[in-house]
Amino acid sequence: MSLACGTALCSVFYEAPFASIKASLMKPGVPFDVLLNKDSKRKIQSSVGWKKTDRLFGSDAYNIAGRFPQDSFSSLQYLLGNPHDSEPVSYFAKISTAETVPNEDGRTMLKRSDGVEWNVHELLAMRFGYIKSLAEDLAGEKVLDTILTVPPFFNQFEHDHIVDALELGGLRILALINDGTAVAVNYPMTCVFPAPEYHVIYDAGASSVCATVVQFFSEGAGKGKAADTQVAGVGYDREIGGTEMDRRLRDALTQPQALLQAGANAIVVSRPASSSGKDLPAEATVDYVDTPALAALFRAHATEVVVSAVGGPALGLQRGLGDAAKQGGVQLFVPSDFAVDTPAYRAALPAKTAVAAHLSSIGLPSLRVSNGLFIMFIPWLLNVDSGKIHLVGTGDGMFSATHIDDMAGFVGHVLTHLPGSCVRLRGVFLPNTGTCFPTFMHHRGQISNHYLAEPQRRAPGSPDPVVRGALFVHRCSLNSELRKANWIRS
Repeated sequence: MSLACGTALCSVFYEAPFASIKASLMKPGVPFDVLLNKDSKRKIQSSVGWKKTDRLFGSDAYNIAGRFPQDSFSSLQYLLGNPHDSEPVSYFAKISTAETVPNEDGRTMLKRSDGVEWNVHELLAMRFGYIKSLAEDLAGEKVLDTILTVPPFFNQFEHDHIVDALELGGLRILALINDGTAVAVNYPMTCVFPAPEYHVIYDAGASSVCATVVQFFSEGAGKGKAADTQVAGVGYDREIGGTEMDRRLRDALTQPQALLQAGANAIVVSRPASSSGKDLPAEATVDYVDTPALAALFRAHATEVVVSAVGGPALGLQRGLGDAAKQGGVQLFVPSDFAVDTPAYRAALPAKTAVAAHLSSIGLPSLRVSNGLFIMFIPWLLNVDSGKIHLVGTGDGMFSATHIDDMAGFVGHVLTHLPGSCVRLRGVFLPNTGTCFPTFMHHRGQISNHYLAEPQRRAPGSPDPVVRGALFVHRCSLNSELRKANWIRS
């Protein structure tokens, strides 16, 4: 999208479409560069959200979805110009936690947690207004007119909604141009084409894949001759993109049935008072210290792999679990190690090391998983309430943080997709990056707050989060969040 304001011009690109925004300002005396948002970032997340009464944009609005899922709105392109009972709106419900409701005309509205409802083009208008304000802050003058790039597959209803959103955002539309055409106009500016040439421009983004076939030819020969551009054809698929890949991966990790299709059968062994495994395909209730009963259970179900999810004071019970697994013909045992395999922490893991030694002594193949510090323990690490920080030694040791659900999903994938011999011989070590404590604390204020939120206290009898993690729910880890900003050294 291009915004014209007298002598200044601000161009804005909505990527693939509307997953993120890139903007640049062109004005005499101002170097041509990408427009930065209020966080000094070049790419702006195309999201709008609310934290109580505060309206948020960009990455702040996107990240708030972890704490307030009904107050963050992204991927609105699926709702643009579509009635509430349409297929795109149904697909939106699969990829977003935002609540959609129909209005009197059957159009789609988005409902916040406090009951306030918004039209799709109203939310888009807020984003356009945000970009407009960024451009005006840098230009020092009003931004009034706009030229907008849109996907080639947009229909008239979608065009109308975009125009309405621009006008609500305080902008006047001058023209609409397809994304592929916009790229094609820019490419030949520095080229000469003695003979006509055909080029294909691919745009593979978050929600679609487009291909634009363009012909370039120059009138006459030599430098300085203008090149003509003609779009010969456009092809697209509105259902293929990064969002769809994320959805399929999420479903594969969150639905036990998807993993079971790989040929594995799963049961959950739990204490009689536990309710953690009710959502899984099968559950067996047994006393953990009753080794003969456990062994009989493993034999009855022809169990090949046992994944232990016990923790805390119960870690020592894994010796009995290992004995039962050995007697029951189990081929691989995954102890509840999930440790921080760094010199500073090895001395703090005697119970887990003793279990591993016991499994080795009885000849039971095992897989130890080292995944770094769980993000759920970072509030303890930072000691947020007291304003202090816990250090190990001098605090110069490296550490890495991983979300418990990332770990569960990865282990589930390894156990169901890799050959048993490969798993037994190689083991798993998840963290490949790390940072020292001083570096982490220096950037602590730049980390999204929902990653550092205090763990929710569980009522008696509520599901054990470690066992629930075995459902292979996938979430973005703090490791990857920090790596994006180059805060963690490889």
